[in-house]
Amino acid sequence: MFDISLSAFFALYLSAFFLVVFVLLRFYEARSTRLHQIQCQKVLFSCTHCNSLYTHSSTEIATCPHCKHKNIRLQF
Repeated sequence: MFDISLSAFFALYLSAFFLVVFVLLRFYEARSTRLHQIQCQKVLFSCTHCNSLYTHSSTEIATCPHCKHKNIRLQF
């Protein structure tokens, strides 16, 4: 087998653990950023006919998915 000291074993074990935690942290940070960018590209609409709120891609006019009424985007 391998001759490795106990302190070297724990150092390798902790290094591997922190490397895995760092990689997972970076992965989920990038995933969160991507999802946030996708949500920011959507625009909020309020239907004047059935009073429902819905999102759509970046357009100025969208059709309500409930009553098929055309609405303009909300301005904040």
